[in-house]
This record gives sequence, C-alpha cells and structure tokens, in this order.
Amino acid sequence: MIKLGKIKFLIFSSVLFLALISGLAQIRAASWEYQIDSVTPSDESGAPKSTFARGELVVAKTTVTNIMSYTYAAEPFLMIAKIERGGTMWGYGSFGFSLLSGQSVSANPGILIPSNAPTGTYTLTVYVWSNWATAGGYPIAAQYQVTITVT
Repeated sequence: MIKLGKIKFLIFSSVLFLALISGLAQIRAASWEYQIDSVTPSDESGAPKSTFARGELVVAKTTVTNIMSYTYAAEPFLMIAKIERGGTMWGYGSFGFSLLSGQSVSANPGILIPSNAPTGTYTLTVYVWSNWATAGGYPIAAQYQVTITVT
C-alpha cells in the first residue's frame, strides 16, 4: 500500500509540475516586449491613403511602444513592414531602433509597389522583431495588418 501511495504522489507531483511549466510557457508566449500602436498607410507627403497606383510608394506610418515594465538599457529592435498579395511579397521596408521602457517611436518605412505588380487587394503587415531572422531574431510584438488596394 505504501508503494502505491508514493507512486500516486509522484504521478500527481509530475502532472502538477508539467501544468506549472506549461502555464509559464503560455504566459511568456502571450507577453510581448513591444506594442504596435498604429499603422496608417499614407502617401509620400504623409496623407492617409488606402488606394495606391502601381509604381507608387506606400508609407507605413507606424508607432511602436516599448511596453516592458523595466529596462536597464535601451532595447534594440527591428521593425519590418511588407506588402503581399496571394502569398507573394511585393516589397518591404525596415527600421532599427532602441527604446527604454515606456518610450514610443514613430517610423515611416516606405515600400515601392513594383510597376508590374498585379492590381487588387494587398495586406500591409508590420512586424517588430529582436533582429533579422537570419541573425537569430524572433518576434517581440504582435503583428499589425491593414489592407490596401493597388490600381
């Protein structure tokens, strides 16, 4: 009987430990270091716009905030904006920054729509990563998407 009690205790303890570790992993996955506050597609002069011609520049006016509760040094990050249609990327722009906790920055990466791009609806997606993926970077903010039309 004593052995059965010890086995039950070990099983219970193992399940509890796994549940705790799983919960911590989910909390980490849901906690972002940065937040994309807004993305507004605009023309070169900064005027908000949602319809663009082929060969035109799309400016992704973006505001990003470091939402960590503390940082001892300015944390670097990379913001990437891309446009795609039907799974094909037609252009991207990027910026690199460093922000202390609570600080925000506005960036305006420009993406030139190729003159041979198909017309129709595109998705403009903005990402915030710790670095380029090829350099070991990983997402540090939820992505933000808006739709534009190319004529």
